[in-house]
Amino acid sequence: MPSALITGGTGFVGRYLAARLLAMDYEVVGTRYLEADPSVAFDTAPLDVRDATAVARLVADARPDEIYHLAGLSRPTLDAARDYYDVHLHGTLNVLEAVRAAGLDHTRTLVVGSAYAYGAWDEIITETTPLEPLNHYGASKAAGDLAARAVALEGLVVVRARPFNHTGPGQSPSFVVPAIVEQVRRIAEGAQPPTLHLGRVDPTRDFLDVRDVVEVYRQLLVHGVSGEAYNIASGNGTTIADVVDLAREVSGVGFELVTEPARVRAHDLPYLVGDAGKLRSTTGWAPRHTLRDTLRDMFESPGS
Repeated sequence: MPSALITGGTGFVGRYLAARLLAMDYEVVGTRYLEADPSVAFDTAPLDVRDATAVARLVADARPDEIYHLAGLSRPTLDAARDYYDVHLHGTLNVLEAVRAAGLDHTRTLVVGSAYAYGAWDEIITETTPLEPLNHYGASKAAGDLAARAVALEGLVVVRARPFNHTGPGQSPSFVVPAIVEQVRRIAEGAQPPTLHLGRVDPTRDFLDVRDVVEVYRQLLVHGVSGEAYNIASGNGTTIADVVDLAREVSGVGFELVTEPARVRAHDLPYLVGDAGKLRSTTGWAPRHTLRDTLRDMFESPGS
C-alpha cells in the first residue's frame, strides 16, 4: 500500500486530496496546525512546519512514499509579512531537508506554490513568465517555489505546482466565490436583503474546481519532472461579475449587486489566467467540472 504525507492535510484542499488518495487505497497521514477534528476520516498529526525539529521527526517516523506540501497561509494580505516567509519559504525548506536527512531517496515531493507568485500580467501566464509578485504572500510563495527548484537540482525528487484560483464546497467565505454563495443563500433564506455586497467585480480569474485540482496533484507528482514548475489552470478567464451572474442563474435568486470601496483589496490583481499546456502534455489532465457545476454543488452543500 503506498503512503502519503499531506502537510496542511486538514485544510480545505488537503481534505479533498486525502479523500482522493484514500479512495486509491493509500495510507494517508495529514498534518494539522490546530486541534484534532473528529470529522476528519484519516490519521492526522500536529505540526507547525516552522519547527524544523518537529518536521524532521514526523517525516522520519512516517517515511512516506509521497509528500504533498500544502501547508501555508491561505490569503494574500498586508499583515504578518514575516509569517509568510517563515511558513512558505522556511517551512518548505524544513520539509525538504527532513526528506534528505531521513535518507528518503525514493520519496517524491510536490511543493504547492501559487499563481500569485507571478504578479500582475495582462496576458495568459506560462511557466516562463517572470515571477514579479506584488505582495508578501506572492513573494513568499515565489521564494518557496525557487527554493524547491534549488533542492531538486541537489538531487531530491521535487515537483513544483503553481495552482490558479480554485474553489468548491467547504471553502471559507473569506474567499470571493464562497462569499458570493453565502450571501445569495442568505438572501434566499430571507436573512439578508436582496443586495449582494462585494468589492471590485472587474478582476479576471482562472477558476478551477478543487476536485479537479487534487486529481492533478497526484498525476503531477507521479509524472512531473523533478525541478520543473507546472501551472494548474484552465486557460479560461472569468470576471467576478460573470461569477455573480452565474450564481444568480444557478440559484434562481434575484438580487442587486452593490460594490463597496471598503471591500477592495489594495493589491488585487486585475488579471490572473494561466496556460496549462505543459501540464496537459505531461499528465493528459483536463478539468472535468465547469464553474457552473462547482457553483451548483456549493449551493447544494450545507455550509458552503
